[in-house]
Amino acid sequence: MGLSPGTNSANEGYTQMQNDELPQYGTALEIDGFEQNSSTGQLACNHHVYTPSHTSSISQSVWPNPNSNWFTMGFEWRPDGITYYYKPDGATVWTQVATKSLTASPWNVYAPQNFWLSALPVPGGDYGWGVATPPNAGAAMKVGHFNYYAKPLTGNNLIGNAGFEFTNASTATAGYPIGWIESRTYGNTPDRSYVTTNAANANYGERYLVHESYSTPYNCTTKQKLDYIPYGTYKLTAWVRSSGGQAVARMRVIVGGVERYVNIPATSSWQQITIDNIDVQSDEVVVAFTSNTDGANQWIAVDSVIMVAK
Repeated sequence: MGLSPGTNSANEGYTQMQNDELPQYGTALEIDGFEQNSSTGQLACNHHVYTPSHTSSISQSVWPNPNSNWFTMGFEWRPDGITYYYKPDGATVWTQVATKSLTASPWNVYAPQNFWLSALPVPGGDYGWGVATPPNAGAAMKVGHFNYYAKPLTGNNLIGNAGFEFTNASTATAGYPIGWIESRTYGNTPDRSYVTTNAANANYGERYLVHESYSTPYNCTTKQKLDYIPYGTYKLTAWVRSSGGQAVARMRVIVGGVERYVNIPATSSWQQITIDNIDVQSDEVVVAFTSNTDGANQWIAVDSVIMVAK
């Protein structure tokens, strides 16, 4: 079981991206709650970061594979670190098997993730950890229960890639914001939304989001899904600039289908905008930046997006 932005097939991933359910580039990090080491008959856990390049941060802790016996695995993901736990069938006490600090670069990477329960051979003749033979006939992974708990963390930013700083080799030129969804439905034009690198003009860091019309009309929405965050009251802020003149230029938050928004003002200097006292009593939350225009040479810029519990 892992927290991973991947999908169980290329076709499914493409469909979810086209339906605005997944980012085109969602790979910022990966947490492997457990993996079965096929070559040694042991279990392992791991943590990967994919920005600015791929690296694995845990020397895989291993312990005997319980084989057909039931066992429970768990991990706690906090802003400052990850702790992994293991409990064999019948045990009443968790065993801590690994920890990873997330306070220092490059490990302090955050973006919303998706849960996946996967039992797949690795393609290309390698079936995992150097095993070149396929699984035995009838091999299976059985899952008896799955629990997820969201812990309220007052003051902790829930927006992933909040300053649009994440990059890697595949996205440095494409300009798509890692962890953010570029809407492709309802006539949107995602090619007019991109991340630019310009430290002199950024509000923070080196990169920021831009929607731009050039010489023809555009309609862009860049959004992030924050499903299953703890119920409570939140505050959303962002730093923005805009040419002005658009038909719509907004920061939006949609909670359970109910939308609130604030207009992005025309300003050549960075200005902070706010949606305060957001009451979250739904498991579906979306933060979005939308702009559209029929005019030429109109744009918005967005940086330093923050959503925190109050």
